Amino acid sequence: MKLATRLLSATALAILPASALYAADDNVAHIDQIGADNAALIDQVGARNRVGLEDDAALQNGYYNALTVRQTGADNRVGTEGDGLEQNGQLASPSVHNIITIEQSSSENIVGEVLQSALGAIPGEANRLIVLQEGDKGNRVSVVYQIQENAMPGQIADITQSGEGNRIALLRQRSISSKQDGENTITARFSGDFNGLRALTGPALISGVPDAALIQDTGANGLGANGNQIDVAVTGGFNGFGIYQGGELNSVGLITITGDSNELGIRQDGYENDLTTSVISGDQNRIGIDQMGTNRAFLDLVGQSDDNDILGIQIGTNDLRFYVEGDRNRASAKQDYDSGMGGGNAAEFRVIGSDNVFDLLQEGTNTATFTVEGDFNNNSGAILAGDAAIGGLVAGVIRQVGTGNAIEATITGDANLLAALQTGASNTFVAVISGKSNQAALVQDGTLNTAYLAQTGNGNIAGIIQ
Repeated sequence: MKLATRLLSATALAILPASALYAADDNVAHIDQIGADNAALIDQVGARNRVGLEDDAALQNGYYNALTVRQTGADNRVGTEGDGLEQNGQLASPSVHNIITIEQSSSENIVGEVLQSALGAIPGEANRLIVLQEGDKGNRVSVVYQIQENAMPGQIADITQSGEGNRIALLRQRSISSKQDGENTITARFSGDFNGLRALTGPALISGVPDAALIQDTGANGLGANGNQIDVAVTGGFNGFGIYQGGELNSVGLITITGDSNELGIRQDGYENDLTTSVISGDQNRIGIDQMGTNRAFLDLVGQSDDNDILGIQIGTNDLRFYVEGDRNRASAKQDYDSGMGGGNAAEFRVIGSDNVFDLLQEGTNTATFTVEGDFNNNSGAILAGDAAIGGLVAGVIRQVGTGNAIEATITGDANLLAALQTGASNTFVAVISGKSNQAALVQDGTLNTAYLAQTGNGNIAGIIQ
C-alpha cells in the first residue's frame, strides 16, 4: 500500500495510518511545504514505511517549520541517504524555528539523512532535533547536519537509541557566531551492546572521528561555534564513539560509559575547553583526549576497571587529571606549550591497583602529582635496578622540560618503579615511597634544583643525579 501526499503552501499537514485499527505496510509519505508556519504530522504503523526519498526529499522551506514522524514496525526509514529530509529556514528572516521529532519502534530503524538549516540573522532557537529509536537491534542514524550561519547558534540535537547494534555515523552541528554564550548542544544516549559499531582504535584514534562521529565545528574562517556542549551516556559493551569540537567555550559536559571494550576519542580545538565529568566503568576501555588552547580534562575510571588504556594530549595552558581504579591499566599524558609562547601545565594521576603503567611529558611551567596504591606498577618492562640504573629512565618516565618544574609522588605498595627527568631551572622533586622492592630514579639537569626522596621498607633502591 502506498500513500503519497504533496502540499505546496504554508499550512499544516497530518498523515495518519490507512486505518487506526490495523497496521499497513510499505507506506511512503511525501511532504513539500513552502511558506510560513509549516507543520506536519506523520504516523505510520507497519513494516517498510518511508518518509522522504533520495529523489523526492521530504521538505519544509520557510519560517517556523515543525515536523513529527512516528513509525511503529520493522524496517522503518526517515530520509533515505542523500537529502532525504530537509528543513530550511529562509535567508534574512527575523526568526526561524526548525523542529523535527522522530520516534521509531521495533528493529532495523533508520534515520538516513536529515538537514536542518537556519541561514538568517536568527536571535536564537534555530534548530531542534529529537530522535528516539527503540527496538531489538539495528537502529541507525546515518547523517544529521544542523547549520546556523548567523547570530546565536541555537541548535539542539537529542538522540536516544536502545537495543543491539545501534549506530550514529555522523551527527554534525556547524555555526558561525561571535557570541560567547551561544548554544550548540548534542545529547546522545545508548543502551545495549555494539553501540557505534566502533571503527576507532586505541587510544580511540584521538579523534580523527572517521566513524561514529559527534562533531561541532566552525566555518571556513575558523570563527564561531562558541558554547558547544556534548553529553554522552552509554550502557553496554563494545561501544565506540568519536567527538570533535572546534571554537571556544567547548564542553564535553557529561560522559558516562558502563561496560567492557569501549572506545572513545575526544578532540577539542580552541579556548576554554572543558571535559570535567567523565566516568568510565568496565574493562578493556580505550580513551583518548586531545585538546588545543586553554584546556581542562578530568577522566575517572571507577570500580574494578582493568586493562584500560587512556591517553591525554594537551597543547596550551593545561589541567589534566586521571583517576584509575583497577589492574593492568595504562595512563599516558603529554602537555605542551602553544607556538613557543609557553604554557602552564598541571597533571594529576591517581592510580589504585596493580601492574599499572603511567608516563608523562610536560613542557612549559609544570606541576605533576602522582598517588599510587598497589603493586608492580611501572614494572612490566623494568630495567632500572643497581642504584636504580639512573641512565635508563625507561620505566614509566615522568619528564619535565622548562622552569619551575615540580613533581610530587606518593607510592604505597611493593615492586613499584618511578623514574623522573627534569630539565631546566628551579626544579623540585618530592617522593615518598612505602613498601618493599621499590625503585626510584631521578635526573635533574639545570640549576637551583631540589630533591627529596624517602623510601620505607625492605629491598628498596634509589638513585639521584643533579
